[in-house]
Amino acid sequence: MSEVTERSVVSCDNYAEIKNMLLSNDEGAKNVALTIMEQSDYKQSEIYILCLLKEAYSDVFGTHGATKFEESCPDLYQNIVNSISDKGEDNISTLSFKVCFDIAMARNNKTEIDFMLGLFTTELTALLKEYGFEFLEYVDVFVKPKAITNVDS
Repeated sequence: MSEVTERSVVSCDNYAEIKNMLLSNDEGAKNVALTIMEQSDYKQSEIYILCLLKEAYSDVFGTHGATKFEESCPDLYQNIVNSISDKGEDNISTLSFKVCFDIAMARNNKTEIDFMLGLFTTELTALLKEYGFEFLEYVDVFVKPKAITNVDS
């Protein structure tokens, strides 16, 4: 039997499942999700991992987040610290979607940019419905960046 050396990738295809595991009340599910994230190819998974942490960080790590995260996933923690510090962010617990989007734009990857815009569209639509714009359930809402040139797919 040959050894598998290819690392998994966190992507838009498995994002929802990993997010659900992270937000689960089951500690085992959270640990599986963190293991998937830590064992994945970080460079290929970066945008999705950052977004997962943005959406689920406090649910996963609570008030002692950075210490608990660094202890449980040291390699993943260091990769994240390195990538967000390049964008002027110094704290994982206050990571913003803007930083995630800036990284996606800098990587110039259409799939990642479309994923980020999809997250934003979903959140924006939900927020607008809360403010009384219920008719949005009958229309398609699209968000696009002001200018993208030479985007790779």
